[in-house]
Amino acid sequence: MEPALKRTRTVAPIHRNESVGAEFVRRIPTLDNQHRVRGFNDYIHGTIEMGPLEQRIIDTEEFQRLDELHQLGTAKFVYRGAKHSRFEHSLGVAHLAEKLVLSLRRRQGLANITEEDVLCVKIAGLCHDLGHGPFSHLFDDVIVPEFFPGKIIPGMNGGEDWKWSHESASLKLFDALLENNGIQLSDYGLDDQDRQFIKELISPPKEPHLRTGRKLPNGKVDFDKAFLYDIVNNTQSGLDVDKLDYFSRDSQRVGVIVSDRHEYQRLFQNARVCYVKKGGREYTQICFRDKLVKDLLDVFRTRFDLHYKVYQHKTVKAIEFMIRDALVIAATDRKRTISVSGKPSPVCPDGRYGIAEAVHEMTAYAKLKDSILDFIAASSEPELEEARILIKRIRTRDLYRCCGELETFPEALFEEEDNEDRLLDEIIHSYHRAYPEAAARTSGAKRKRPGGEQGAKREDDDASLRKHELILHKKTLHWGKGAQNPISKIHIYTKDMVREAEKVEEKRYETLLPKAFQKRSLLLFCKSKKMEAAARLAFRAWSVQFLGAEGSGSDPTNSSGESEQGFRE
Repeated sequence: MEPALKRTRTVAPIHRNESVGAEFVRRIPTLDNQHRVRGFNDYIHGTIEMGPLEQRIIDTEEFQRLDELHQLGTAKFVYRGAKHSRFEHSLGVAHLAEKLVLSLRRRQGLANITEEDVLCVKIAGLCHDLGHGPFSHLFDDVIVPEFFPGKIIPGMNGGEDWKWSHESASLKLFDALLENNGIQLSDYGLDDQDRQFIKELISPPKEPHLRTGRKLPNGKVDFDKAFLYDIVNNTQSGLDVDKLDYFSRDSQRVGVIVSDRHEYQRLFQNARVCYVKKGGREYTQICFRDKLVKDLLDVFRTRFDLHYKVYQHKTVKAIEFMIRDALVIAATDRKRTISVSGKPSPVCPDGRYGIAEAVHEMTAYAKLKDSILDFIAASSEPELEEARILIKRIRTRDLYRCCGELETFPEALFEEEDNEDRLLDEIIHSYHRAYPEAAARTSGAKRKRPGGEQGAKREDDDASLRKHELILHKKTLHWGKGAQNPISKIHIYTKDMVREAEKVEEKRYETLLPKAFQKRSLLLFCKSKKMEAAARLAFRAWSVQFLGAEGSGSDPTNSSGESEQGFRE
């Protein structure tokens, strides 16, 4: 028997092949025919149709900005085909979100899923990435913490402090987009609860009982619609249409084929809304047929492969650190040479916002794009000279160098927060202990050159290690849920039990599993070519502290370049 899902709104039935946009056009007679449905030709999904509300959102400065944010950030400097933007990705997510919810409604006859529900899910997919900054996750994970400890943004005008994430920024920018462009959701059949629902779909509260975007007439949360929160941003298992789109799109653009765009079609065909139990409550969730376990594992493995081959490629990370350093220099310029205009506020009464200050005001923030590098490079102020040099180094391929990767170390070393500075001190100390002569150079001691000239500078004097020229990076690769098996977060139904779903026992598919779902390593980057050789030796010497006890039997002063147990150059 199908789930007895409740009807919350009464609407005319929609035909099998009729688009959501067309349905809404019939109900909005004030719109011209030319604004009914617009088609976008997409290289992944073919034709993507957008209705009147979607078009209004797309045709705004806030949304068009996504066309100037590269989807893969700094990966475009390594994979030259990776020039696609968050604009096309957002269209793809909206398309898949609509396609999935319509597929579920049609195949299961879910009469309680209204046209408003479908439109809200589609709008959430369209707007889920509005809050990304220049170079995507670089801004979230590196720039914001540099100026706001813990990513806590102080509230303005008596407002509460809030924690930065691109999802939380998307919510604020979504509100700003509607306000700045005079878009009234009521003109498209949506109300204030629908607006709240869209925002919750973008950034869902973790627990279903906290999700208030859909309520019953008695004011209680409608748990029969809980599955709608699994579509755009699935906080339960991590499997959502956002990932399905960028897996296909990214792998196609970088030429690293790890995902087939037909994978999602098989998943959609075998997806089903079932009841699951959690915390004494029964609510709906998108579940999958038991025969799809291997397909699901392949999707999560794709995430690992893309991070391994593309997103966290050592050269991609090196360029990311260089852009970070350039942006930090520009953001700390008191003259605000690089600034954007916005609404006056207590932070910037004149309405001119620096790179970091722009997070306080969404009109200003919406003007930050990847093109900020071009403005820095074209500047002439002496305060930005170092930033200009870094950008030139990127463009002339004079990059920071990865001097080694350590894969075997105590887990507590990785778990400890903010210990990179201390570890760099240890690395330099290990170098000085293994190479006493280097310690003497660093302390400024004078030596005799061959030939008897005392105090003259030797050619390798600048090769002594300096901490500010080193970067220690903690790298984590996983299948989507850290060290946990992501399949353990998904409920599975069988051919004979389609109404309720359960978690599948791992032993039933253990032969398909990897030895571990998470891989961690420590990487050392060096900013100066002159220090590269010394940095390699220092990292190797330091690594022996963790590898020697494991019986590697290696010489810390060995500079042959041969790999040691758990250590790679």
